[in-house]
Amino acid sequence: MKIHMAKVEKQVSAVIMKIMKSIFAPFKALFTPSPVKDKTILVIDDSEVDRTFALRALAKRYNVIDAVNGQEGIELALKERPDLIVLDHLMPGMNGTEVCHLIKQNERLKDIPLIFLTSVDTSQNVLDSLAEGAEAYLVKPVSARDLLEQVALRISPLIYSEKSA
Repeated sequence: MKIHMAKVEKQVSAVIMKIMKSIFAPFKALFTPSPVKDKTILVIDDSEVDRTFALRALAKRYNVIDAVNGQEGIELALKERPDLIVLDHLMPGMNGTEVCHLIKQNERLKDIPLIFLTSVDTSQNVLDSLAEGAEAYLVKPVSARDLLEQVALRISPLIYSEKSA
């Protein structure tokens, strides 16, 4: 009798799990970010280590292109018209704030969301970057999850507006 009850309990548990999965399946999609491979992210960072981190984190969901300095980044942005730009602050030549300023002054690029991902954490740099038009300022080290979350927050409105159009 005890063996029979254990078997029945196992079967009941399996049925309950199937019911629960069918009930919650429609909601899972709302909370599980899906790849958005039709969206392109431009990463501009002179550090190969930091650029590789961002590329790997973002490539799970997006098309990702990269540049090693501000000038190359602006040229690539003009050519590719990315959906979002992730930008370092400390780079040779133009610093990130200068790059941000030039991007936000360009008619073709000014509406592209821009996120700083940098080790510079002074309040003046944060304020300057946001004043130039950056939407977010993340200080390294940052987790891949936090980076993806900030990108998704800026890309998602584009997705929802396209779906509703």
